[in-house]
Amino acid sequence: MHTFEGHLAAGDPESAVRVVLLPYAGATPMSLLPVAQRLPSTCSVLLPGLASARKKAPPAVYAEAVADLLPALESWTDRPTVLLGHSLGALLAHSLLCLMSTESLRQVREVVLSGPPSPATTAARAAHPERPFVTRTPSDLAHELRSGGRLPPAVLRNSDALEEAVNLLGLDLHLFDTYVRPRRVPESRARHHLWFGLDDSLPQDEVPLWATDLPSPPLVRAFPGAHFFLLDRGEPGLELGRLVARAAHAPARDG
Repeated sequence: MHTFEGHLAAGDPESAVRVVLLPYAGATPMSLLPVAQRLPSTCSVLLPGLASARKKAPPAVYAEAVADLLPALESWTDRPTVLLGHSLGALLAHSLLCLMSTESLRQVREVVLSGPPSPATTAARAAHPERPFVTRTPSDLAHELRSGGRLPPAVLRNSDALEEAVNLLGLDLHLFDTYVRPRRVPESRARHHLWFGLDDSLPQDEVPLWATDLPSPPLVRAFPGAHFFLLDRGEPGLELGRLVARAAHAPARDG
């Protein structure tokens, strides 16, 4: 495992299959490491950071986050690739697919959109404030982190650590607030999967809304758990491992 330019790499760098995991709002590349550790050791796993080491400031708006990640993703899709994004990461994955070159897209075999609101819903909710922390104040975010049960108690007790977590979450949620719906993904590309938690507050009517933005009907699967089912349960990791194995033997798709 090693870091480079704000990203995290794990697994065998010479493997035949690449797996790219895009994190949720408020996460770091380390946040999806438990998912990466459940995958076959023979695959190469990349966990991008939203702000690269070359940029001192994080992306100011959603479009900038996409533009910052696109060159990296293009360079990584030099072999059969499985792309997974959770929540905000799923929206980013979808937007990146809409902008990737034809050559890179041919290498993407499977796309997993995990726990995401639909592009239509996200675009309708985006208020496009001029700066972060307008829609949600730091105190709102601190309350959300305290009640969410996702942070270790030690972080909640440390004012500096909590402030850093609030800042990270607020900047990422600003990307939701500045979301711009991309064009439709090109036809005849990767197989798309929509994953949800059975106990997630996200309404199930988001599933048909996604269909209007994808090149073909997605394969839908609901797993036990709430919004963070991907981290809390073993079943999604096993299923992702099966997709990785399938990607290793699937031919490139023309389009």
